Amino acid sequence: MPTDKEKILKNISRLSAEQCIKYIEEGTVSFEEMQKTGNLQSGKQKEIKAYLHKTIAEQHLWNEAKSIATESAFRNYLDKYPEGKYSEEARSRIKNAAENQAWAESKAKNTRGAYEVFIIHFPHSLHIPEAKEKIEALKNAGKQEREEWMRKLKENPEDFTEKYIKDLIDQDHFSKQDLVDYGLLPAAKLDLFFNPPPMPDSYDWSDLAPLPKGKTDVYLFGVATSGKSSMLAGLFYRADELGILSDDIANDRGTHYKDLLIESVEKGHVFPRTQVDTVNYISCALIDLENNREHPLSIIEMSGEFFTNAYNEKHLESLNNVEGIPYLQNSNRKVIYLVIDYHEYVNSKREQQKAKLNFVLNLLDKDGTLAKTDSIHIIVTKTDLIASDSKEEHIRDFLNSNFLSLINQIKRFNKKYGINKNQDHEVIVHPYSLGKFYLGKVYDFDPTCSDNVILSILNSTASTQHKKSWKPW
Repeated sequence: MPTDKEKILKNISRLSAEQCIKYIEEGTVSFEEMQKTGNLQSGKQKEIKAYLHKTIAEQHLWNEAKSIATESAFRNYLDKYPEGKYSEEARSRIKNAAENQAWAESKAKNTRGAYEVFIIHFPHSLHIPEAKEKIEALKNAGKQEREEWMRKLKENPEDFTEKYIKDLIDQDHFSKQDLVDYGLLPAAKLDLFFNPPPMPDSYDWSDLAPLPKGKTDVYLFGVATSGKSSMLAGLFYRADELGILSDDIANDRGTHYKDLLIESVEKGHVFPRTQVDTVNYISCALIDLENNREHPLSIIEMSGEFFTNAYNEKHLESLNNVEGIPYLQNSNRKVIYLVIDYHEYVNSKREQQKAKLNFVLNLLDKDGTLAKTDSIHIIVTKTDLIASDSKEEHIRDFLNSNFLSLINQIKRFNKKYGINKNQDHEVIVHPYSLGKFYLGKVYDFDPTCSDNVILSILNSTASTQHKKSWKPW
């Protein structure tokens, strides 16, 4: 193989276009010198010219990117020449540009949170030692304030919304890591706290399929944020975990909603608040494995806003007849759960629950629904906030002190219509909590309360002989 200019030019006709390009790039010989020999074939000349034109264009774009020296300029070069001569250098410069920009932004904010985010994104940066020094300095400077915030969070976590906590972190009153260090959040749930599940889809009655006949309709009535979705999430998750939940395709939107509820418990984050005026129902069955019985159900949940609107208008026409479909005044038997939010009532932050729950019972009496009702239950949610060791006694006192008229009204209707006859027409009360709560809406699931609600449904609803469609293990 020729290695010097004289031999190359003498044997130019024998060289391929690729070999000629190689010698040009090495600087051994120029294209003009090759042309002067008169022995460079025209086809070979065209191929070399095309390559040189592309190389010049690439070089020009690269020189431009270097002069601008921004991430977008280097990305523009890579978009056109992903395998170009300077592609590796471009990628390296992009990384450096992003790092330099992030470091400049961190220094401008000068907060612990900003430096901690920089360390996460650029763990091998040369700025890491300085970032750690900045964090330590800020930590020492704000120690007293930080400890005061941590004390407030520990004593009254329910007073701090997730947004409020995030704003405090952005303002550098404390950091994400402080929440872990002070025992307010497990490290494994830190990401879940800052990236909660998305809002579910919203449906109104006219979007839904009619309630199937021959099932027991289970209704949940309660004001906004009373915990209806959370109660259902725990119920379905636990029933699925126990292998006693059977799906029904009568309402595919309800099935999708049920799956989202189960997923929220798996993650350990309270299901997002249902949207205004949304209603959904889940068509399913709970299996009593011990007695080999199947309880076919339609479990209906409406948003608290929908419930409040019905109260304000003093009617439930939207439930009784939507596009010719009767949702309450059908022939199905009913079970009613009245959901009382312990936290909101004690703190007087929400609508008067007593008036609205009394209202719905009177309306269900007048429209004939209670005549088809087998059981009425009260569920007191968020009982994890009760500090007392004897929670049942505390809840009994709470209801007798604040909801005595509702309890007496339920007793009257129970006797009038033969409701709760297996419990001597007494009021059935269920404390409910999803489990141990940390900050915001993050928790560790405890099945105790969900087990009790499942048992109450099995004891309150009609059943049929369960036909096994599988062989035992």
